[in-house]
Amino acid sequence: MTHLSQCECGTTKIEVTGKPIIRAVCHCSICQEFNQAAFADITAFYADDVDVPEGSDIEFKTYTKSPTAVPRGKCKQCGKPAIEQMNIPGFPKMILIPSDNFADQSVLPAASLHMFYHRRVANLNDGIPKYSSFLSSQLGFVRYLIPALIKHKR
Repeated sequence: MTHLSQCECGTTKIEVTGKPIIRAVCHCSICQEFNQAAFADITAFYADDVDVPEGSDIEFKTYTKSPTAVPRGKCKQCGKPAIEQMNIPGFPKMILIPSDNFADQSVLPAASLHMFYHRRVANLNDGIPKYSSFLSSQLGFVRYLIPALIKHKR
């Protein structure tokens, strides 16, 4: 099963094989800055399932010096988000891709949760669980991530 992800201008193309692990909506200030939007709707995949072509037009930047900081990449041409690396100690390496970058949204799961909802720009009444504060958001994410990893075990 192969899925194509691409930035808004189509310059940065990423091929993804395998099933998505989890989808989440993050309202943290870093995601707002990176996405130039009120929130980030991201889908996680095993890092081994993501093929970023060598010499691709992605510019990576780390937005904070915290222990949970992840390199986030934007297309050098259009400046739109393309990919984020996720490395949680004790968990497999994962790649986060903006859900909107997939032309075929039917291959993606529904979002499991909202994280850092206390940083939201606007209220969202979508029935999806909402977690506020750093600790609550991290625990909420892991609460949904672990069953998803078990379901999509390697």
